[in-house]
Amino acid sequence: MVRNILGIILFKAFCYYLSLNTNKYLNIITSKNLSRDLLEKYQIECLKNYIDLQKNNFTNLFKRLDAKEIRSYSGLLKYLSLQKYSNKISIKNAVDSLYNRNCRLKKNKIIRETTGTTGIPISIYLDHENSSFQLMVRKYCFSWYSINIGVKEARFWGTKENTFKYRFKNFILNRKIFNFFEDNSLNNAKRLINYNPLYFYGYSSLIFEAARIFEKYKLTLPSLKAIFCTGETLFDYQKQYIEKVFNCSVAREYGCSEVDIIAFECKKGKYHIVNPNIVLEDSTEGCVITDLGNFSMPIFRYVLGDKLIIGLNSCSCGNQSPVIEKIEGRSISQKVILPNGKYLHAVVFAHIIEDLNRNIAPIIRFRVYQKSKLLFLFIIELEQIHENGIKNEIRKYIKSIVRERIHPKVIVNIHFKRIMPEPGRKYDYYISEIND
Repeated sequence: MVRNILGIILFKAFCYYLSLNTNKYLNIITSKNLSRDLLEKYQIECLKNYIDLQKNNFTNLFKRLDAKEIRSYSGLLKYLSLQKYSNKISIKNAVDSLYNRNCRLKKNKIIRETTGTTGIPISIYLDHENSSFQLMVRKYCFSWYSINIGVKEARFWGTKENTFKYRFKNFILNRKIFNFFEDNSLNNAKRLINYNPLYFYGYSSLIFEAARIFEKYKLTLPSLKAIFCTGETLFDYQKQYIEKVFNCSVAREYGCSEVDIIAFECKKGKYHIVNPNIVLEDSTEGCVITDLGNFSMPIFRYVLGDKLIIGLNSCSCGNQSPVIEKIEGRSISQKVILPNGKYLHAVVFAHIIEDLNRNIAPIIRFRVYQKSKLLFLFIIELEQIHENGIKNEIRKYIKSIVRERIHPKVIVNIHFKRIMPEPGRKYDYYISEIND
C-alpha cells in the first residue's frame, strides 16, 4: 500500500519535472467520450486549428483545402480523403522535412522510437503537450478498471535494458519487467508474487505464458486487479484462460508507438476509440490514422494497415465514443497468397485454431509459415502432451480445412512443439516467406 501511494506521488512529480500538464486534458478526454456529437465537433475544430497552424510549415501537405470549408464531420472526412496516404517508409525518408523546425529548437521535445517489428523502425517527434494528452488517455482507460498510473505494475516486455536510465525510469514509474519465456520461469513467478503488483501490462504472449506457469504450479496473486494486453493478437479463448487463472479482468489495448492508445476494451468487450485527437478511417489501405495533437511531426493519414470495422452503434457500457467492432491484425503483413494470385487474410488460420481449441484439444500457441503458394507449415503448441490419436485428428482437421479454403493440392506440414519468441520482435501468428 505504501509503495503504491509513493508510486503515485513519484509519478506526479515525474510529470511535473517534465512539464507534462496532465490534469489539463483529462476533462477534455472524459467529456468527449460521453457524446459522439461533442467528439465530432471537437475534431472539426482541432482539424481547422491544425491546418491553420501547420500549413506554413508543410505547404505540400495542407494546400488543397481551406480550413474554413470544413463545416461538418462529413466535410472533415472529405478533406482527409483528398490528402495523400503516409506510411513508415515515407516518414522515414522525409523525417527532416516533416519535423517542425520550430519544435526542433525547443528543449522539451520528446523522441519516441518505434520498435521496428514491421522491419522499418522510425523516430516520432512529439512535444510535451501531445505527450501529456496521450498519457491522460492512458489514465482514463486504466480508470475503467480502478487502476491509477503509479501503482505497482508488472510489465511483460520482450527485451530488457540494463542501463541506469532505464532502471531509474522503471523505479519512478513503479514497475518491474518480467519475461516468462526465460528458462527460470518458476523463479520469475516467485519474483512476481513477491513483487505483488496491482496490474499487468505488456505483450499478450508473455502474459499468456505467465498464466500457464501459474496454473501449472497452482500459484495465485490475490492483489491483482486487472491485466492489460497489447502489441499482439489475443484471441477470446486465450483472454478467458488468463482471466480464469488470475481471477481478474483482462482488457485488450489497440494502438501503436506513433500515437500510443487508439482504442481500449471496456468491460463489455468493445474497443472504444478513446483519444479525441485521433481520427480513424477504414480505407482501402486498411486502418488509417490522423493525429490532430502532434504539431511537431504530422502523423497525417498514416497507414497502419490493420483491417478493421468501425461500428455505428453505441456500446451498452455507457461510453458513447465510436467503437471498433472487429480487428484482424496487420493486413499488410498477413496476406495469404493463393495459387490463382488472389489474397486471403491470415485470420482464416486463427479461425481454424479457435475451432480446434473449442472442439478437439486446447491450443497454447500456433504459427503458420507460408513457404510457397502451395506449401504451408503449421507449428502447434498444445496445452499438454497428447496421445498420437489427438495429434492425428488435429492434422486431419487442419489439412482438410486449409485445402478446402485455399486449394485442394496445397501441401500442409504440421509440427508439434513449443514456440519460442524471436528476440526484439512481437509475436506474429502468420509469417509469409514469399516475395510478393
